[in-house]
Amino acid sequence: MRRYRRHLASIAMMGAIISTSMVATSETASAYDGCPNYDGEGHCYAIGGYGPIFGQDPVYLNAAWSQLRVYCLAVADPNNDWDNYEMWMTTNDNQGTNRALWTWVESGLTDGTLWYSPGQEQGFLNFWADGRPDGSYNEHYIGPASTDSYNTAAFYWVTNTNNWDVYFNSVKVGTSADVGAFAGGGENGIESLTPNMEADGDTYGWSYADPSNNWHDVSNDPFYNNSNGILTGYSDGPTVHAQTAQGCSFPSSATAAPADVTAGTAATTAGRLARALGESQPGAMQYVKTSRQRAATATSGESVNSDNSVYVVQMSGKFTVPAARIPKGAKAPTGSRLTVTINSTSGQVQDWSISNTDHDLARLGTVSPIQ
Repeated sequence: MRRYRRHLASIAMMGAIISTSMVATSETASAYDGCPNYDGEGHCYAIGGYGPIFGQDPVYLNAAWSQLRVYCLAVADPNNDWDNYEMWMTTNDNQGTNRALWTWVESGLTDGTLWYSPGQEQGFLNFWADGRPDGSYNEHYIGPASTDSYNTAAFYWVTNTNNWDVYFNSVKVGTSADVGAFAGGGENGIESLTPNMEADGDTYGWSYADPSNNWHDVSNDPFYNNSNGILTGYSDGPTVHAQTAQGCSFPSSATAAPADVTAGTAATTAGRLARALGESQPGAMQYVKTSRQRAATATSGESVNSDNSVYVVQMSGKFTVPAARIPKGAKAPTGSRLTVTINSTSGQVQDWSISNTDHDLARLGTVSPIQ
């Protein structure tokens, strides 16, 4: 049974789609809600944070760690919206306060849309993601999440590189590649794409390792809340609390049974994601069947936590991610290439990215065009 807490005062709660025969149709994707707030970001945040993204001097670090306990996390429309409880770490913080230069790694729990995987349109998952200096964005799903459990998220700098190893529950789940060194701050708490959500979570033991690898509790972290009364909470050094006014009255999303996956349904998935990212007529669509880790290495240079059989679909166009899971104030990622990695057994999107790089899928196997 889920446990819900109410330990703060109540507040008012408030391309182209491709068929299995690979023929385009005119179906359009539903828009996300957008969350009302004071600054026009379209996301609601209730977070503690420190460093340049909060207008402070960098606190340079070699690692970041926190324990997340989420009592409930759910959205009313999981086919189109999501909410997260997570930790971010910002990188390249020696570049000043220009939001266009902000880069990051993040990890935590997410509930809601999983970008239109056939039969897998929604779920409650652990994930990690990053935004790089070249403007690219990469998102990876770790596995099923659960409420009222302790989860640890951590990032460790890979010495003399621009890479960070990502750990979740003390297990290495990937490596964020080329995201940049000079990490100097971070955030912890709730991010939501919609006001029609419910959440309640805590961060414990939020800490960082300095450049000499000595560990310190996070301190001097102001609490940022742009939700216009939807969310509330506080930060007190290494502890952050954020919640809506009530416990969850609707459950976190359930992941559906495996779909009947073919190259055609994989193409359908990728086409729907393209439209969700603003491109209704993607070009140069092609796919290859390979393994997940080979795909990640070839398309993002990153490592992931499984190596199952996948379809990789790539296409060109103008892609923008207004609904990306990003730190507060960060610029929405854009790119001319979309790459989608789809589990060939379950049909679930496991990884996706946008960038300006045309990846050579022929390195992975026989490439087939989608027309």
